[in-house]
Amino acid sequence: MATSPKQPRKVVAIDFGTSTTLVAVRPPNGIPEVIAIGAKPGSTLMPSVIDADDLTTVGEDVEEDAAYRSVKSDLTRTESESELVSEEDRSRAVERVRAIIEEALRRAQARVPNLLHDCEVFVGCPALWSGQNRKRLATIIRELGHSVDLGNVLDEPVAAGISWIRDEWLQGGTKPVGDVLVFDPGGGTLDVAYLRVKENKEANLPDISILYADSIAKSGDFVDQLLVEQLCSSSPDLAPLKGEASLRDAARMLKEQLSFNEEARFNAGAPVSRVVSCNQTDLERAIAPFLRDMRLLITNVVKGILLRSEPGITPFEIRTAAIHDFSTVLAPAVNYVVLAGGLSRNPVFESEIQQMFVNANIIKLDNPQEAVVRGLCYGQELVHLNLPRPPISFYARVSYTDNGSLVKEEQCIYEAFSPIFRFEQALASNGNIYKQWECRTPVPATVEFYAVSPTVDDAVPTDSRLVAFRQTGSNRDPVGGGLKSPGPNTSDTFVRLTHKHDPRQLHGHVRFVIYPTAEIAFYGASHHMAARVENWSPTPGNFKIGEHFATSWLPYTLTKGAWVPDMSVGVVHSPTVKSTDK
Repeated sequence: MATSPKQPRKVVAIDFGTSTTLVAVRPPNGIPEVIAIGAKPGSTLMPSVIDADDLTTVGEDVEEDAAYRSVKSDLTRTESESELVSEEDRSRAVERVRAIIEEALRRAQARVPNLLHDCEVFVGCPALWSGQNRKRLATIIRELGHSVDLGNVLDEPVAAGISWIRDEWLQGGTKPVGDVLVFDPGGGTLDVAYLRVKENKEANLPDISILYADSIAKSGDFVDQLLVEQLCSSSPDLAPLKGEASLRDAARMLKEQLSFNEEARFNAGAPVSRVVSCNQTDLERAIAPFLRDMRLLITNVVKGILLRSEPGITPFEIRTAAIHDFSTVLAPAVNYVVLAGGLSRNPVFESEIQQMFVNANIIKLDNPQEAVVRGLCYGQELVHLNLPRPPISFYARVSYTDNGSLVKEEQCIYEAFSPIFRFEQALASNGNIYKQWECRTPVPATVEFYAVSPTVDDAVPTDSRLVAFRQTGSNRDPVGGGLKSPGPNTSDTFVRLTHKHDPRQLHGHVRFVIYPTAEIAFYGASHHMAARVENWSPTPGNFKIGEHFATSWLPYTLTKGAWVPDMSVGVVHSPTVKSTDK
């Protein structure tokens, strides 16, 4: 008996930003509606601000002298950065984020009754966020009573780009095809994504691939600080007040005014207690360091797609070959640049983008601050797109004998959503770029590789989250030559790969290597195998087998000693995969 296709559900989207928070809703097969949760009539923006000492006071109700800003940055700050983060500080950051999101949803439900009834929730995050950062945010929303997992946390610049692309296709627009660069400067991070759009004539819809996305932890807040330094430089009497919140608030207001005016003035509160002013020339001079970083990030993203799309290419070739020159070859290939995020309204940034992409259509959105939350409303479709990095984690279990006792060690060798490379680091290298793990056990051992679908629920056992690989095509490693079949009659499916490690041999070390092109290699003492995956998709969905080879992942559950497909989560797909054994 055939099962009926899963019906689309209502989608609720949350854009928890460094500066503002937005909520939107999209009925099944409908158009997104951004909900007015701001204090001013019709305003969709709620400030992501909370009272430093009172978690019940959020948004516009917070007094300026008690305001705690940039809560989102606190959530993701790590001990590898300039200051150590205590568990107490981390816990406090989580409480503040929870309070802001809870207030945003409360306001949204007051506007739209039954908003959160029978819905799927999606939330955005910066492109640079690791799996752990995504897990923190997803956990907070789950604790508020909503069914959210890591697959519901989507890259903000990608969502912003999808918002524009979908609107143009569905609402009688230009139906853009080609290469699309998304420029999304928010409050805490500057995100850039590179998308490729093709026409699906059968469905009359766009086919979208995410070729690369990256970000830097500098944006609106950093611009505010640079503007403060400019004000102090032009008015030395302000220098002693450089650290005052009222001066930073004044800089922020000047920045916002300069998005629409050539000059700006603002009466700063105590202890500054004076009118401060700035013009476009002052702003451009002040933010020169940020503009330099912005240009470098954009260049790195555009060049970074080469490492993903051209197997075997090296950073040296990208740096030196004329066919990879940014200004004359790569930038002219960009058809559209979408300006998202509030900071993109400023003429300085628009001018910089236009100079970098002289042939592209510069798309200025009517409401750039709403672009991300509108795009997240298409979350059910976004999760099936090709991601720039694997949404699954790889593990290695090493077994060996030590003084007559069997030892088993398990470690994560690739964390889901981790970048395989950062282009600015890749530029320092001349060889191939990859991320690898190598077994260092000094005695012979058996290494078992397997992949796991990540979840925010630590109580869910690993065996119920295993990812199975199914191969089609004649050029595959037969079961018994390193593949372990999960059950009867599944000779083309494997859950675990077993390799022998023998450090006594010249090439006997077991290794795992993953390349930006999504080529994955497993090396052992007696054999190795490799596959190329052209589409990383993080959640269930149908897949279409390519012309020659395809690999799909089907989560399996261990039931009474046998591997049984877990159809409750469906197929995690990966179309058009080329698989080879060497």
